[in-house]
Order: sequence, then C-alpha cells, then structure tokens
Amino acid sequence: RNGFLWAYLGEPGEVVFDFTASRSRAGPQSFFGDYRGYIQADAYAGYDILFRQPDRIEVGCWAHARRRFHNALESEPEHAKYEIAAIRMMYDVDRQAREVGMEPDLRRELNLQRSRPKLEDFKPWLESIRGHVLPKSPMGKAIAYTLRQWEALTRFLDDGRLSLDNNRCERAIRQVAIG
Repeated sequence: RNGFLWAYLGEPGEVVFDFTASRSRAGPQSFFGDYRGYIQADAYAGYDILFRQPDRIEVGCWAHARRRFHNALESEPEHAKYEIAAIRMMYDVDRQAREVGMEPDLRRELNLQRSRPKLEDFKPWLESIRGHVLPKSPMGKAIAYTLRQWEALTRFLDDGRLSLDNNRCERAIRQVAIG
C-alpha cells in the first residue's frame, strides 16, 4: 500500500504533517476546511480546488520556477541564465530584508521598489521569447509554467509576510522522505 504525507507550515514556522491514503485533492481540501487566507504551494493540480474559493489566495513558489529554468541551462544557456539572474535578484532583495529583520510593511515596500520593476520587465521578456522556443523544450516548459503561475508568483509583492518560495516546507518533508 502507498500512502502520502503532506507537509503544511503555519506561523511562526510550525510544521504539520497530514497522512492520506491517496494523492488526490481531497487531502488538502479536507485539511484546509474553512481556512481563509494565503496558501503557498507549488503548481500541483490537486491544489487548484483550494483556490476556487475567493477568500483563499494562492501564493506561488519561485524555487519551482527557477528549477525549470535551471533545467533549460544545457539547451538554452543564454536565455536560462537571464531568467535565473532575474530570479536571483528577487532572492537577494528578500535575503537583505531578512538579514536586517525588516518588518513586513517595510519588506513589502522594499519588494515594491526593487523587485516589482524587474518583474515588470521580466514578464514581457518571457512573452517575447515564448514564440522563439519549442513549447515542449525545457525552456518552453519553464516559460509556460512561469507565465501560467504569474499572478501567484508575484503575490509576494502584496504582503511583506509572504515568502518567495515554499522551501521551508520542502525541507521539512525531505527529512521524512530520506528517512
């Protein structure tokens, strides 16, 4: 028999594990119940049902987007390096804010000042090169994923409490996965 372990982070960093018998969307749907607010997740289709309620707000994961561009380094190094550098810039801004213990409101302002202008250039650039790469290529898949998730990926600009990625959750479940 297979089972599935879902990891969820709360504030301030508590980890909750939920075991289900399948990987269906019923697991997260049941876990979140009547919850209202932000939910950060990767683009797994099983989470889509969570965001059908208007009071649940999807927050994307830049680490998942970056991984796709990293996979494209071998086939499209020029483009992939540009995207990875653009994503790194957002992480640099985030790291600087965390290092000084910046309050959420100030962190939001910093993101709006420094990350938003880069994102305003980044999206049109992705759209412009999308037609010049094969859709099923690693670069084509990376661009499609990022554009499809754009609203969720840029949600961190709305609230300084939001993270760029769900890596804390990924690290929590990795301990279980590797035993």
